[in-house]
Parts: sequence; C-alpha cells; structure tokens
Amino acid sequence: MPLDPRNYKDMKIVLCGPNTEDYLNEEGASGKAVEQFRLTCLVFYVELVKQMRKRVNHKDKTLQALEYLDPKVAMNGTVEIISPLTIRFSKLLGKSQSEIASARDTLENQWVSLPDSKEEMILKSSGEELVS
Repeated sequence: MPLDPRNYKDMKIVLCGPNTEDYLNEEGASGKAVEQFRLTCLVFYVELVKQMRKRVNHKDKTLQALEYLDPKVAMNGTVEIISPLTIRFSKLLGKSQSEIASARDTLENQWVSLPDSKEEMILKSSGEELVS
C-alpha cells in the first residue's frame, strides 16, 4: 500500500466539515497553508483507514450483512431475507421470545415488500395507476 497521501485523493476534495471549509475558502487563507492543512487531514484519514482495517474483521457475516441496509440494495430485491441481521440484533426487537419472533416476522414481511413499494412510488409519481 503506497504511503504517499497524494496517491489517495485530489487535495481539493478532501472534506474537512462545513465550518472548516468556510474558513479555508475565506479570501485571507493562504493557498500554501490550505494545501498543507488538507494534506494533514488526508494523512489522518489514511492512517484512520489503516487502523480500522487492522482492527475490523471485514469477513464478519454481520458486518457483511449490513450492506443489506444500503437503500439501493434494499430496494432492488436481490436480498430476499434479512434474518442474519434480525437474529444478530434480536435484543433490539423485544424482551420476550414472542415479541422478538413477532418483530422478526414483521420486519421480514416489510423487507420482502420493499421492492414492490418502490414500484408503487414510481407509478404514483408518474401519475399511473397500479394494476393488480
């Protein structure tokens, strides 16, 4: 992995937050100082990612299943069940086994219907009627 941070992103698009961006874009900010500041931020981001890669098990099934929550994935219908997540986070669904089972069933049913609801939204926004 190259260590030169200039290999990672264009310095002009390193995000530093809205308040910092406002300050950096002020007329009095020196171009050289701004570039050095962005470079320092980039070095920090690169090191942060390196440390995360060392500490996070990217092959963990739960972590991989979190991809399901990406709206593009959720709405395209390619992931038919979300039980890996509902099982892993079952304590968030209720206290008793019956509450958890009921909540899991509800979530699974809602999950399966997401692609259909996307189609309904598209049809409604285009003014077309849904044909059953």
